[in-house]
Amino acid sequence: MSKSREAHRRATLAAGKGRDDRANRAAPATPRGSDDFPPLKPQRGLFIVMGLLLIALCGGLLALYFTTVYPHRHDVHAVETDYPNGAAPSANK
Repeated sequence: MSKSREAHRRATLAAGKGRDDRANRAAPATPRGSDDFPPLKPQRGLFIVMGLLLIALCGGLLALYFTTVYPHRHDVHAVETDYPNGAAPSANK
C-alpha cells in the first residue's frame, strides 16, 4: 500500500468514519509492486538515434521511389497515335 493511501486509511480510522475490514475490501486497481519502479527518464541519446533512423528510412524510401517509379511515370499511359490508314484498334478484342 502506498504511503498516502496508508495515511488516509489511518486518518479515516482515527476519525471513526470507517472500519478496517480487509477481508471484504475489493482488490486494488493496480497490481501489487507497480509503485516499486521510479518513472522513466527521457533518454536524449536514444531519441536522437531513433530520429536519425526515421530520417534514414524516409530517405531510403524516397531514393527507391525516385529510382524506380518516378522515371517511368509517363510510360504507363503512353498511347501510340501512328496507326496505318488512320484507324485505331478497337477496345474489344
